[in-house]
Amino acid sequence: MRAKRGKIWMAAGVMTVAAAGLAVFLLTAPGGGRTTYETLPALTVLTVDGYPVMTDEFQLFLKDERALTVAHFAEKYGAQPDSGFWTRDFDGQTPMEYARDAALAKLLAVKTEDILLHERGLLEEIGFAQIVADMEKKNADQAAKLAAGQPVYGMVKYDLFTYYWRERSNRRTALLTSQIEQANPPEAALRTLYEENRDLLGRGTEITIEIAYEGGGVETETFSEYTISKEDMEALAVWQSLSGQQPGARLDGVFLRGRTANVTLLSKNELGGESFEDAHNFLVRTYAEEQLRQLIAKRQEDARLVIDRDKWDAAGY
Repeated sequence: MRAKRGKIWMAAGVMTVAAAGLAVFLLTAPGGGRTTYETLPALTVLTVDGYPVMTDEFQLFLKDERALTVAHFAEKYGAQPDSGFWTRDFDGQTPMEYARDAALAKLLAVKTEDILLHERGLLEEIGFAQIVADMEKKNADQAAKLAAGQPVYGMVKYDLFTYYWRERSNRRTALLTSQIEQANPPEAALRTLYEENRDLLGRGTEITIEIAYEGGGVETETFSEYTISKEDMEALAVWQSLSGQQPGARLDGVFLRGRTANVTLLSKNELGGESFEDAHNFLVRTYAEEQLRQLIAKRQEDARLVIDRDKWDAAGY
């Protein structure tokens, strides 16, 4: 969920004070965090609780905000992304300022995740340079396998934007896994979650079909969307087509189990909800996700930012 604009710390008034000649100053961020404007080492645009963020990493977040920012100003002001769009003032804010604020909010969430992983011993190096080095090594390995005629899984060559967000997904999974391992939820809390999420705990619609293959052969099969292998897109398509129909419905000329067939729905059955015991893993995960969400939000509120104003102002498209 995008942070509310009123929560972003880089308010227009703050930037005006800095422009007036105050080189370093402090303001109180929501939740008691502190933001300082100082000159930082080369290539570093800001730090989060002492951890540096390189300008190139911040630019990736800006890139991710480009289309969203254009859409926002088009909807609210009817603005078009012409040559002066990014620096044009709209009610005291330019699209570039808006995009930087949104990028900062998302970046802060990401860095908070990295810091937590580092503190838990799950991530040795959280810097952007390490991600770039890992990408270059991955691309070199892929190229070597391709040259040797070996199978290559994933993209043959990653660009930085794609690899970065792939790595982010892996890190979020690792962080959630660690949170699940240490969650230790009381049973009363899980019981409450179970009652609140009963509508999400159904086992789906089970269908029984007759498969009459062209060229001969008839089979009967029973499955639901949860028992179909995720790779079996043909069976999933059949289930999607027939699960909302009444017995007797037919699909003619479908490709299933490697052959063309006519499929008839014989019966369907609503399986009902999972028991508390069967849903235990889901409930623990849900509990841990909420724990993690609250932890990240608190750490973001309390984070200390140091921002290099010159590099911040220079960041753009």
